[in-house]
Amino acid sequence: MVVIKKEVFEKNRKHHQELSSDDSRKVLNAALTEADLIINDKPSNKPNYWIIVNLNKDENAVINVDVDSVKSFIEVVGWRKVRDRSVEQIKNRAIREGGQILITQKGAAGLSALTDSSVFVLQR
Repeated sequence: MVVIKKEVFEKNRKHHQELSSDDSRKVLNAALTEADLIINDKPSNKPNYWIIVNLNKDENAVINVDVDSVKSFIEVVGWRKVRDRSVEQIKNRAIREGGQILITQKGAAGLSALTDSSVFVLQR
């Protein structure tokens, strides 16, 4: 189960005023249902936080989730639209910090662009 707390909606609206309610729905839906990358980019200070990315030619949908095993649900803690450059920065940080980049079957075409051994392909 995926949960979004009311205060997370309020925080996201404050920090990402460029997103309308419709934009937020599209970002959440795209990332949760059509993920291309799942990235743990800060394993030392936020090991339970993962970034789910839906790659799109216009703007990429990105959501942050908390997958703490103590909780009985996955909690969405933020979402936004980002450009390709930001996705590359997130991937580079994951490699640099010793995190993981999981590539879904849909996103496996980009596998050759990554050279680190922390990259895995997920089967859908």
